[in-house]
Amino acid sequence: MLSLSSAQRAHILERLAELVLSRESDILKANMMDVNMASSLSPALRSRLVLTREKLETLADGLKQLAAAVRSNDHVRRTVRKTLVGRDLVLTQQTVPIGVVMVIFESRPDCLIQVYMCICKLCRDGRVVY
Repeated sequence: MLSLSSAQRAHILERLAELVLSRESDILKANMMDVNMASSLSPALRSRLVLTREKLETLADGLKQLAAAVRSNDHVRRTVRKTLVGRDLVLTQQTVPIGVVMVIFESRPDCLIQVYMCICKLCRDGRVVY
């Protein structure tokens, strides 16, 4: 994704949103199969696994919001500052994606977009999470 332009990354996110909605019946059918296979779990835990049309619409909306954020203010490879440190020598500070984020999904298949949006906001604001 780093080698893609912000327009290309935004297009990918928009396409993912379209696919979530256009493949809704397939996604919900597969989710129901997963929920049925989890019959040994408590009813409360199983109910958290269930995806609905509303949850898929929320996922698609989140992807669209991310795409809009990428289009309006791309932070990848943004030059923060340039400093002349010597004759013909310029030091450039540039933003780059680096690091690993670990998320443990505990029975919440709909939280992916929420987690991703949170990470994007933290990275955009220059914060680090440990």
